[in-house]
Amino acid sequence: MPFCIVPIVEGQGEVLAVPELFRRIIAELDLGASIEVGRPARQPKDKLLEDGELQRALGLAANEIGQEGAIFILLDSDR
Repeated sequence: MPFCIVPIVEGQGEVLAVPELFRRIIAELDLGASIEVGRPARQPKDKLLEDGELQRALGLAANEIGQEGAIFILLDSDR
């Protein structure tokens, strides 16, 4: 099974942009390894900051990763 990166993002724009950004970085690095970018989990920051919600989102992302992978959390710092 390939190494998988699953992003957790806030907005609709990040759902589209973050996987493409990772694909470009992976291609540029030419690591020779199989790396997949999973479907981003989208949660508004206000919701993620509620008790237990970040842990829930991490659990869902961890289930998607399988045996090897990483979770990338992207939150805006505009507020």
